[in-house]
Amino acid sequence: QIGVFFFIAIAVLIGICKLPDDIKWRHIYGLSLLCGIGFTMSLFIGTLAFDDPSVTTQVRLSILIASAASAIIGFIVLFLSGKKKSDIS
Repeated sequence: QIGVFFFIAIAVLIGICKLPDDIKWRHIYGLSLLCGIGFTMSLFIGTLAFDDPSVTTQVRLSILIASAASAIIGFIVLFLSGKKKSDIS
């Protein structure tokens, strides 16, 4: 999430691109959180990095928990970003 958010921020700051008028930085942060869902490569690298089956199980479980947390938090951030201030209060 850090890489996605900061590369977009750098691109906007140096003028490579600009945010559309209706997109705020909280939307970009929600997007970057959702990018954490892509766990397939993490599972592949975790399998290559560790040979011990007990450690491999812990690695897989940790990756799945982190992906689920990223999806849930990303959804919450984007859901709350779509609400108007009068709807929240």
